[in-house]
Amino acid sequence: MLQYDKDQALISIHIPKCGGQSFIETLKTWYGEKLYLHYYNREEQKMPRQYPLKPGICIHGHFNQKRQFGVEDYYPETKQFITFLRDPFEIKVSNYFYGKKIAYQPLAKSGVFEKIEEYFEASMNSYMLNFFPKKVTLENYQEIIDNNFVFIGILEDYQESLMRLGKKLGFPTAELDQKNKTDRDPEIPDGLREKFMEENPLDFAVYDYACQLNSKLI
Repeated sequence: MLQYDKDQALISIHIPKCGGQSFIETLKTWYGEKLYLHYYNREEQKMPRQYPLKPGICIHGHFNQKRQFGVEDYYPETKQFITFLRDPFEIKVSNYFYGKKIAYQPLAKSGVFEKIEEYFEASMNSYMLNFFPKKVTLENYQEIIDNNFVFIGILEDYQESLMRLGKKLGFPTAELDQKNKTDRDPEIPDGLREKFMEENPLDFAVYDYACQLNSKLI
């Protein structure tokens, strides 16, 4: 992966249900007034604001290429990124329970699926790679990670990942302050993970590669 260049802007990609809300607090202590947020305003139905790129700033948020506010839509010239990943199946499960908590899931006719099986039956797709800065394939994902990312943290190893990221960016160690955590029923139907993995081999390949890169930093 890349070395951090303080003379260039840094894009921090918040993949939903991968600790991005908690990470904002760390970024605030690191970047202060040089931190800018990139989120769609659902209440006002407004696209994220576009900021002028300056040396040493960090722009953090949901860069969703499927919704026309991805990195290439806003900051195609940016050359360095960070993000946190999570087991893609756990992202999907967490998103289901979060949807139940706020009583909203896009594909549910009545607002929310009551059973997790129904949620997965409606869509077996993973959304994780929609937030990557470039289109990822099984042929290019390692190249994209190696040539575009300063660091990819792993949510399952969040505190250690924060320590490694802070060291790479030249900031002090940050303590985990977990926010937006959603309680969930631990009972997951047998076979659901296996079906999801079969439908999303690329997402798991990307996640596994990020885990390998992190293990080399230990």
